Amino acid sequence: MRNTAGGGGERVLWTAIQAIQEKRKNTIIVLYTAFSNGEDKNTMLKQVEEKFGLVPNPKSIHVEKLERLGYVNREYSRMRLLFQSIGSILLCIEAMIKFVPDIYIDTLGYAFTYPFVKIFCKIPVVSYTHYPTISSDMRQAVASRESGVCNDEVINKSSILSAAKRMYYTIIFWAYSFAGSSADVVMANSTWTYNHIRKTFVGCEFINVVYPPCDTDGLVKFNLKGKISGSGKVIPRERKIISLAQFRPEKNQSLQIESFAKFLENCPEFKISKENENQKENDSSVKLIIMGGARNSADMERVEKLKLLSKQLDVSDQVEFIVNASYPEICDQLQTAICGLHTMKDEHFGINIVEFMASGAIPIAHKSAGPMMDIVVPYISPTPELKSAGVNQHEKDDESSGIRGGINSTTEDLTFLNGNFVGNLKKVNSELLTLQLEEARKSHIRESKLDKSGHNESGKSSDLAKAFPVGFLAITSSEFANAFECVFKLDSNVLNNMQIAGRNRAVNTFSSENFKEEFLKSLDQIHF
Repeated sequence: MRNTAGGGGERVLWTAIQAIQEKRKNTIIVLYTAFSNGEDKNTMLKQVEEKFGLVPNPKSIHVEKLERLGYVNREYSRMRLLFQSIGSILLCIEAMIKFVPDIYIDTLGYAFTYPFVKIFCKIPVVSYTHYPTISSDMRQAVASRESGVCNDEVINKSSILSAAKRMYYTIIFWAYSFAGSSADVVMANSTWTYNHIRKTFVGCEFINVVYPPCDTDGLVKFNLKGKISGSGKVIPRERKIISLAQFRPEKNQSLQIESFAKFLENCPEFKISKENENQKENDSSVKLIIMGGARNSADMERVEKLKLLSKQLDVSDQVEFIVNASYPEICDQLQTAICGLHTMKDEHFGINIVEFMASGAIPIAHKSAGPMMDIVVPYISPTPELKSAGVNQHEKDDESSGIRGGINSTTEDLTFLNGNFVGNLKKVNSELLTLQLEEARKSHIRESKLDKSGHNESGKSSDLAKAFPVGFLAITSSEFANAFECVFKLDSNVLNNMQIAGRNRAVNTFSSENFKEEFLKSLDQIHF
């Protein structure tokens, strides 16, 4: 099924379709979708090419138009999980009445449809799960009466409403567990999602991690040092932090503004100089660019509240909002920024962080879920209390190179001590540059120069790039502020090696080709 909302989820769908078309040329793909006004199969495929650069073969795609997509896209004020789950079942019934395929592949997370397909259509079910519909974290938040996106203040303050919601979540959880266990193959988009799904879909025999595809091919063309002008001159990256996420509550852009304000308070040298505010030369000020999509009036209202917050914190002249930016505008920001910011807690994956790394922007992300477990690996932690566990499931792979998670898991000196943060920056530089020389000696690569893409003359990724941390992880506004300070004060050689390491990880781990390979391997579990 295709959701007309677009985004990374739709890229997964079309990249999966392309993978099947390339390797299983005789397969007919039935796509269940709703069309917007004036849209048809040809215009849909043209939009896919424009948005994602993918050109599926139209001859092997059969489209079934659905009328009931509104049931799952509607914003329910209460009991959203229940109503959207029922809506997905009604949508699936409509789809199966129109056409029953040989294999049912779901990329939208409509797990409640699986039992219906298995029982009444008697066909295999394959699921690509971006995030669990309900997780143990959501249940725990209600049980502890913790305020959040999924647990508002009205319910949090009432013991009766909290108890009722706990019961509601428990019923939904067990129904979700039963439904998801009907799947024959489940692909999770991250380690965090995998861990939750493994505990929930207990009846499913095959569950694995298949990272979603990122358009690394286009982003790696950006010069690490800056934007290339029409005359071929490199325009250095600007002193700016970019954020790229929809204006939704869980993305927590308010934390970005609060962290930025604290950073400027700690480092007044990065504020706009009132005396020279009209002069760009010798300007050391830093800007925060918050980009994102606004789906509706509620999102636009959220943008206005964020603007008000920036004024209240007296940073509005250094914070810029770009709503519903075009792809060329996003690319322009990616290739001119020094770092990229992501503050959502428990982000299941975080494909925008991969885009930061591929384009050469140093990622600063929330220390949780997908960013911590899969993407920003290895990372630097801004406080001694947050010493990294390294790369978790990746440690085994790194043992052969003697890295075991890289910088942050080998020495406490690379954390930024709260009481003497600025003083420790020199020590951080020293430690990282020492590692740079040591890795060069061990790998015998002193004679071979690294090119701008982070590869040596033989074409293989350097061991040096693998050893370097790719970015920073933080939780509180103080920690994010410390990370900002570090990025803008670290030695340029250190930052360049972090850029190289990040780009290599993005290309080698999260490319479309990697996704296609792993997707087809998982699909091979179903014999057809």
